[in-house]
Amino acid sequence: MNEKDDRTMNIDDMVMCGGCHRLVLNTTKINGMTFCQRCITQLKFNRWKKFIFSSVDELKMMRDDVEKVSQELRFPKQVTMNLVRLFDDYIDLGFIQSVYGVSQQMFIYKDHFEIKTDDFFRKTLMDTVSGMLQKDLKVDGFNSNTLSKMIPQGTIRYEYKDYESVKLSTGRNRPLDCIVVFKNKNDPYSLDNVYFFFAHYALPEVKERINNAAKAIQEHIQMSNKA
Repeated sequence: MNEKDDRTMNIDDMVMCGGCHRLVLNTTKINGMTFCQRCITQLKFNRWKKFIFSSVDELKMMRDDVEKVSQELRFPKQVTMNLVRLFDDYIDLGFIQSVYGVSQQMFIYKDHFEIKTDDFFRKTLMDTVSGMLQKDLKVDGFNSNTLSKMIPQGTIRYEYKDYESVKLSTGRNRPLDCIVVFKNKNDPYSLDNVYFFFAHYALPEVKERINNAAKAIQEHIQMSNKA
């Protein structure tokens, strides 16, 4: 391939950035919108792309920062509105916070919580937690065939009204330091409980985030049970 053909191929592969409208080769998609790496960097996308916020106030601060940068960079008005909408969608759903566990992410809302399990790492997670569940939690009825129920695929929504309490169980088996157990109201000692797995619980910032998440959920479980 000669130099002219190579240059033509690169031009054909270029895509227009939705923010600055430059033609670029390397782009990142955000909610269907295409951005060049320069715009992505200025939007501080790496800080918020996984939507892990300790509180809704932190989410709002990041939203306002993204909106300000977008306006300063003179993005089209619709692009700025779409970026802001990403954050507002979480707020409108009653979002409180989200936290990462081991191959899992927990989203806490005012009227429910969700747990998303990474399908690619699910088998690894199941193998890792097997011994801890038997030795540290002594889960009633546990065997190797029940892990698939305890660690379901995809994103599952759970209603606060179906649970009676949240318990943090700290373990001694690396790489898992802590399991959050959501005890089912009908049978708190059964496999109908929900399990969420954390590592690095000893780190102050991780411990604070886990404790805040458990406290928020416990409060909403209590309010739901009073209703």
